[in-house]
Amino acid sequence: MIRVAIVEDNPADRMQIEQHTRRFFAENEEAVQIYTFGNGIDFLEHYRAHYDVIFLDIEMPLMDGMETAEKIRKLDPYVILIFVTNMSQLALKAYEVNAYDFIVKPMVYSAFDFKMRKVKRILDKRKRKFVMLPVKGALAKVSTDDIYYIEVENHRLYCHTKEGRFLLTAGSLSGMEEKLEGEHFCKCNSCYLVNLQHVTAVEKDFAVVKDVKLAISRAKKKGFIKALTDFVEEY
Repeated sequence: MIRVAIVEDNPADRMQIEQHTRRFFAENEEAVQIYTFGNGIDFLEHYRAHYDVIFLDIEMPLMDGMETAEKIRKLDPYVILIFVTNMSQLALKAYEVNAYDFIVKPMVYSAFDFKMRKVKRILDKRKRKFVMLPVKGALAKVSTDDIYYIEVENHRLYCHTKEGRFLLTAGSLSGMEEKLEGEHFCKCNSCYLVNLQHVTAVEKDFAVVKDVKLAISRAKKKGFIKALTDFVEEY
């Protein structure tokens, strides 16, 4: 299921984006859930980082698209932002907030389809993968997207997820690294295996993951920074 948010104050434009979006994903046989908002304030009030794509009008009352985008990026560094505007010169500002692309009104479906095909290629790469992890003597199915990092502490292995921290009853950090190969996990030191999509910053010798600072060892720093840079550039 692809989750799309449309933040647009003009009802006619909002409806057109929704129609184009539904048509595109129907033609590509992909389920889509669309959420619509009339302004940036309403959108941000209960924001959750679970959208795949956000269409964002640049010129809106109360809070314009650029300010809205800046706040989104603090909460969600990886969601695909696509600006919508009447004036192409305004769209140049989009790249200041790491926007993926922009669309100029009025939209014709052929141009929309062309841009969305590129978006879909990214979304296809991001599709969730699940792993079976040993928890309390049984196997639990966990999405790799939901894992923040895996930690070794006092010779025990812990998995930190959006649901909290839980003890893995078997396995090793190197074994988990092998199990999660290709899923954008990287060691920042001998104790932490980090999901790069949840790294929000690197501060000196620490990786910030969901407001938790994890130490980056001198031996791992160069490789970790390269892996993180490659991940950001790819997505």
